[in-house]
Amino acid sequence: MSRLLLWIILFCFTLITAPLSSQEDTLTPTITLAEGWSFAEACIGEPSANLENWTFEGVLFFRSSRGIRALRADQPTTYFVAFEHPNLTQAGAISPDGKWFAVPSGRINTTSSMITASLVIDEIRIYATDPRNELMNVIEWNYRELIGVADSVFPSVIWSSSHDIVYPHQVETRHEVFIADIYSGEKELFTGVLSEGVGAPLQEILEIRRPAEGDTGLLEVQYASADGEKFDLFTQQVTQTSPAYHVSAHWFNDEVRFFLAFYHATTGAAYRHYVVDTLQRTFTPLCLFQSGAIYWSFDNQYFLWDDPQYYNDKKYMFDTTSNTMTLLPYRNLGLFMGWYPSEGE
Repeated sequence: MSRLLLWIILFCFTLITAPLSSQEDTLTPTITLAEGWSFAEACIGEPSANLENWTFEGVLFFRSSRGIRALRADQPTTYFVAFEHPNLTQAGAISPDGKWFAVPSGRINTTSSMITASLVIDEIRIYATDPRNELMNVIEWNYRELIGVADSVFPSVIWSSSHDIVYPHQVETRHEVFIADIYSGEKELFTGVLSEGVGAPLQEILEIRRPAEGDTGLLEVQYASADGEKFDLFTQQVTQTSPAYHVSAHWFNDEVRFFLAFYHATTGAAYRHYVVDTLQRTFTPLCLFQSGAIYWSFDNQYFLWDDPQYYNDKKYMFDTTSNTMTLLPYRNLGLFMGWYPSEGE
């Protein structure tokens, strides 16, 4: 009787999982390389916890419920740039050169209704991001607003240059925007236009290195569902597109190799990550088999990878020069904010 029950359970499990496997196979792309190109058999970047020769350039910033933390290779451990309370760190911002962190400082007072709260911002604090972490200046900001108790979005500070910040101001029913110099504290009404930095599209990234004469047909991707995508990464000629996957490319700092990944259009899950060498004409898979967020260093020599199995608690660093993937010896760093040059770089 128990054996019969086991067979019934296995049969039901097969019925449940079969459509999912079939759908996954349908969406798995098949990569066909042009003549003269080859796939490397072994993956590179096997994750390791060995810190003996681990180093990196620049400074990385992370935000958690405790505040803003910095990570540098020349420091024995991480350190805080700004603590949460009274700082509203999620409304703060790092300067374009990475030297300063501007953050609103204030408090949230719950009203008698217990539904709304009074947001009070008294000032903007300018902290140095180096290990000395000095409070360089304080800029007055008398901001008052009635918000919902559950609200977690506050008016933010925006950098318009490495020494000017822009922030909103409310006087009764009149809304204004000010720009202030972080060194002098002098401010005036802001009338300019801010442009947000966005990643360059694939075509612009790949124009960094042009192919040799007649060098075409680098890559062709075909899906089993017959709605595949065929394109040439050198000529940018797309003969067929697919709604199933998006492609993402990022050049290394040697401008000879680039990182290539395919992401599922609906779920955002990555199919596979590759290192493409345009001189050796090789496609080498990275030893990353889960999709996780990837963040590049300011000089394109390193990237940080969040392991999604650990809710972004495990982070790895990949060095494109040595092809090594190192597990960071820190936990609970928080959300990645940016990777900037450190002083002197």
